Amino acid sequence: YKQKMGDIPGEANVIANIAAVYMKLRDWDLAKEYLNKAIDVYKDPSLNHNDTLFAREFATIFNNLGVIAQNEKQLILAHDHYYRGLAFAKLISGQEMLLNNIGLTYLDQNRPDDALAFFAKALEIRRAMNDKRGIASSYRSFSLYYKLIQESDSALHYLEKAMLSARLVGDNYMMSNLAKFAFDIYNHKQQADSALKYILMVRELDEVINQDEAGRSLMRMELAAKLQEKERIQREA
Repeated sequence: YKQKMGDIPGEANVIANIAAVYMKLRDWDLAKEYLNKAIDVYKDPSLNHNDTLFAREFATIFNNLGVIAQNEKQLILAHDHYYRGLAFAKLISGQEMLLNNIGLTYLDQNRPDDALAFFAKALEIRRAMNDKRGIASSYRSFSLYYKLIQESDSALHYLEKAMLSARLVGDNYMMSNLAKFAFDIYNHKQQADSALKYILMVRELDEVINQDEAGRSLMRMELAAKLQEKERIQREA
């Protein structure tokens, strides 16, 4: 429908949303295909490429392409996508996620000193915005940093701060991820009581997550099928 009405940004947004569905399903190839389709649509010369909508969408698209590349262990490509997204994000004051993700690619390359500056900037922005979920994500990144440089006590300190922020926003998925991280550290330190505490927390949280995810997965698959069918009809019209 959006294609027929000539709503180019709307069409690109629908395509990007299809990509997001495939990212949730961890189907990286299809997610990349739809993200690149969205980029092609946004290249239409009739669009004002200086407006905030364009900048926001491109920042998100390149961030998602970076996430996919990082999951596929293509770190140089991920780095390139994040920096391209950052150039757009700076136009809309939405750079904190990309800054954090660039830092993570430096950690993956065993470059902790380079990572730290990006983590600090992302946390500064998130604190100013009082973005508790983002703050939790930043604290997790600091934990990864300290784990990499083998300062486990500092890593655990930031994990506790991350869990507190994640609990405030009710993010069970993030809390489970953080609890697994804490279990790994305590298990490595051979502190059995603390390790047991966190593995039990993981099991409790994962039970809740799995119950919710079963319904969401079905909804995502149905949505993806509907969006693909709508796209097919638009092509044939």
